[in-house]
Amino acid sequence: MIMVVDILNKKTGRLCKATVTKVRLKDFDKISKDRFNTFNWQDFKLSYRGLFKLMKGGEILGLMQFGIENPFQNVMELTKIELSKENIGQNKRYDYVAGCLIAFACFKTIKYTKRDMGIYYTKSTKRIYLEKYGMTPYDQYYVKSDKDNSISLIKKYLNIDCQVA
Repeated sequence: MIMVVDILNKKTGRLCKATVTKVRLKDFDKISKDRFNTFNWQDFKLSYRGLFKLMKGGEILGLMQFGIENPFQNVMELTKIELSKENIGQNKRYDYVAGCLIAFACFKTIKYTKRDMGIYYTKSTKRIYLEKYGMTPYDQYYVKSDKDNSISLIKKYLNIDCQVA
């Protein structure tokens, strides 16, 4: 599945196209510690089924691990999400990268399981998930996006009208 999304070029102020798709084995050559240093993505080289990337041209801008097979109490787990170092903070090159990845996880969760989507947080990311992405606390390690919030994120970042029965 390839999904085309809009991200914001911070230099020009214009939206541009990017894609969200599965990570392939050859992508690991482009996933380096100097750009992605929060998680050791190379550890997934042998079992990368649940890894997705957001790309602009041939450049990987963000990565996520999505554990569809790990439901807990009606929540599907997005275990890891990381943006490349040049897309973090005030001077980032592109905006909406994290929003698109989170919305993509919400879309897959609603489409295939009809569950809420949960994400593991750190001290530095919890506030962002709550304030910027409208998630709610789930427990001491996770926040979640309920179905209504997920639909809102899908509409905002993926430009898809999505209804849940």
